[in-house]
Amino acid sequence: MEHQYSGAPTFSGALHKMKKEVTKAGKMVSSDDTFRNIVDKAQGALAFDAIKKAVIKATSLEHGPPKEKHLQMLLTAVGEGLAKETFYEIVQRLHSKDATTVLKSLMVFHRLLRETPSRDKLYGKC
Repeated sequence: MEHQYSGAPTFSGALHKMKKEVTKAGKMVSSDDTFRNIVDKAQGALAFDAIKKAVIKATSLEHGPPKEKHLQMLLTAVGEGLAKETFYEIVQRLHSKDATTVLKSLMVFHRLLRETPSRDKLYGKC
């Protein structure tokens, strides 16, 4: 017995199509960094703390090294005695699921340790 297609949409066909669209949208969001990038930009814009804003912008999802102006802001903060707060914010970014953010956090952390003028005082404050 052959099945005749009536041309009318069926409930199971609609469910299948919806499932396919949801899967496609999920893959697009998870494979694309757009959502995480939007969240980072929103967090940076809403951050009232200058240190937190500089850390978020220095460790953004944009490919390439951290921007110098954000690194200089963090170096100034560490030099002024805000090392504990600065490193706390960087460590929070290390728990991100995005590899670019984690790598940039490590780059910022390394640069701050390397270029802080008074290293002996820095280790005592953390």
